[in-house]
Amino acid sequence: MKKIAFLMLSLMALFSCQKKAESSAMVYNIDGAESVEAELSSVKYVPLETSEEALVGNIKKMLYQNNLFYLFDDALESILIFREDGSLVQSVNRKGSGPGEYVMAMDIDVDAEGNLYVSDAGRQCIMVYSGEDYQAYKEIQVGSPFVEFIVEDEQSVYLAGVAREGEINVNLAHLDVQSGALELLEESQYENEYSTLRFAPQSLFRTDYGLFYFSHLKHQILSLHDGEVVEHVTFASERWPSAEVMESWQSKNPIEILRDRTFIHDLSAYFETKNKIFAQLTAIPPISVLADKQTGMCSILGKMADDSFPITPRVNACSDGSFVTWCAPTKQNIDKILQSEALDDGTKRKLLALDEEANPIVIVYKMK
Repeated sequence: MKKIAFLMLSLMALFSCQKKAESSAMVYNIDGAESVEAELSSVKYVPLETSEEALVGNIKKMLYQNNLFYLFDDALESILIFREDGSLVQSVNRKGSGPGEYVMAMDIDVDAEGNLYVSDAGRQCIMVYSGEDYQAYKEIQVGSPFVEFIVEDEQSVYLAGVAREGEINVNLAHLDVQSGALELLEESQYENEYSTLRFAPQSLFRTDYGLFYFSHLKHQILSLHDGEVVEHVTFASERWPSAEVMESWQSKNPIEILRDRTFIHDLSAYFETKNKIFAQLTAIPPISVLADKQTGMCSILGKMADDSFPITPRVNACSDGSFVTWCAPTKQNIDKILQSEALDDGTKRKLLALDEEANPIVIVYKMK
């Protein structure tokens, strides 16, 4: 009898949670959404300083926090920090096995105080470097391998791709830093799910309006707060794979799966400002979605209406209502940018001085 009562209470709690999450989630139907050219309301181009101390190899992740650009170079396992004018603040490379060093940097994050967090896959911990000088440090012990992380505050960290018993079988977990307790928020449902069914390098996103996680199982954006997850946004489409299709993918080569134009395979970017949401869905061709939070409508972005914008719509970070990305300093890109009416004389001079070996050009923009 006690077991039946417990089961009934559990079911009631489950359904009440589902109802609450459903009522708060925003739904954008992307099937049949109008394809548009995005119009810019503002754009700023920032050539990054190129020097011996500031050489960018391969950008795995970009953050725009505290009026600074943070670039995680996974080739050199270093973090380069630039001001909004493109000048270098600091290059952080603490690779090593000594005190305050990391063996294998996997991911980074930055908090509101400017403290820099670097996950160390070699020691299953997160190094925290003081934002004042990046010399003082402390360690957050995790005790399990993980792929990604995002920091809510100094006591709350979310982890994605957590391994237990030698296999990545936890999609999302929450770490209470003070107690060291690791709470599982979403477990894998398929064998080798994280390695065989994920087709995007990132599932955790920091935006103006909170921290978010893309659930590959639910095909939903979940908001993260106080150690809990809440359904936040659904991009409704008939092209999301069913459970049966994802089960069949277990026996297929990932390249073969990605070549199938039938399905949306993943979500590779999600960034939210006061009025807009930008998302990029992994498909052939990729689908860039711009949603208006006020009207509840969404559009598919083809290209920017401004021909001087050098690349197709893309977002790697956001802050203060602006979207942020970057482009390589190729002659073609520079020639396009030089046509922009938003350039001042100082930026034009910097652009004209660049060659293709220079560091990237950061693009900060808002869309109408």
